[in-house]
Formats: sequence, structure tokens, C-alpha cells
Amino acid sequence: MSEVSLFRKYESKQNLVKMAIEYIVVSYFQSKNLEYTGDLENDLVSILSTYREAVDENGDFISALLMEASRNPDMGGMFDHVMQLFKSIGEILMHYQKEGRMKNEHPLHAVISLLSPIIMTSLIRRIRPDSGVPPINLEEFIEHYLEGRTSM
Repeated sequence: MSEVSLFRKYESKQNLVKMAIEYIVVSYFQSKNLEYTGDLENDLVSILSTYREAVDENGDFISALLMEASRNPDMGGMFDHVMQLFKSIGEILMHYQKEGRMKNEHPLHAVISLLSPIIMTSLIRRIRPDSGVPPINLEEFIEHYLEGRTSM
């Protein structure tokens, strides 16, 4: 499809990018129906494995998007679906906080702490394959994540 056809269909670069972000969020996360199940470790495995799959398969797009968004603050509105996803994950984590199974902290801070190592590892490995950064073992990562967030 030519650039002219794309802009005719989506009207602007921002609309095209926003639709691409929406597609990624919907196709990876809404189809997995991530929800609170009462099984903390299993919920975290579901969240992280889905997130890692989305990041690994869309890494070039995500890298370009993050670079462009950092230079153009007007692009913030394009991340509405991402923020809604983060809030949904935060709601799952908040259930565990209310049960006393995780320390109380702002749910979005818990989400950022959970997801950031996944995207950073993927981006570094994509940019510098020779970096020596190994892929994240999800079970081990979750164990370490919870060591810092489980309630005593």
C-alpha cells in the first residue's frame, strides 16, 4: 500500500500510529483475557508472557515509536490504549495488594516495575545483540519481583 493510500485511509500519521498501537494492545492482550484469578504467580506469568510476546514481535515499531514520542509530546494521546492496559494490569495487582499478598504501592508503579525489565531487555538485545544480556527467565524474574513486593 502506498503512503498516499495510507494517509487517505487514516488521514494522518498520528491516526495510523494510534490504530497500530490499538491493534497490538487488542490482538495480544484482549484476546488473552487477562484477569485476576487468585493465583498470583500464574497471573504474573500470563501478563509477562503476553507482554514479552508483544514486545518481541513488535520491537522495531515500539523502538521507533518511543523515539518519536520522546521528540514529539503531542503524540501522548496515541498511548491511550497502552495506559488503559497498564491500568487493567494495575487493577489485577491491586487485588493482591488488598489481600495482603503484595505490598501497597501505587498500582501503576507496580506495573512499571513489572514490565520495564521486559521491554528494556528486549530493546537492548535488539539494538546490541552482542551485549551479553540474556533473555529473562519469567519464573525467576517473577520470584525476584515478588521478593521485593510480597507482604510479610
